[in-house]
Amino acid sequence: MLRRTFIKASGLIAVSLNFPYLKEKSQNHMKKVQFRHVVYFWLNDPENPAHSRQFLNNLKEFIDRMDNILDVHIGVPAETYREVVDNTYQFCLNLGFKNKEEHDAYQDHIYHKQFIEKTAHLWQRVLVYDSLSV
Repeated sequence: MLRRTFIKASGLIAVSLNFPYLKEKSQNHMKKVQFRHVVYFWLNDPENPAHSRQFLNNLKEFIDRMDNILDVHIGVPAETYREVVDNTYQFCLNLGFKNKEEHDAYQDHIYHKQFIEKTAHLWQRVLVYDSLSV
């Protein structure tokens, strides 16, 4: 029993000693990401798994080819049901950039334009939120 308590306490101490490092690492990362580009996609036929796969594959291929994106999150609705939550979209793309200039270069990039050409027929609505860090 005493051995288990010691091992458990040692583990908690080791984990807690790493928290400042993780916090600092997270803060350093956040300092690098000064511009957020968040895009929501509503597909024409959201019940069609082939269309969803095609869209997602094209999106991942496009994002993997870009070199100025610092942070990527591709998601689907989280099934959180509250009055203020909109879960009607099918895909969310959340990108972090160093600054607005890097975002602008992304917007004009040939890979971005090719992604739009390849997938525009799959969506009916796109909503974008861009923001700067404060």
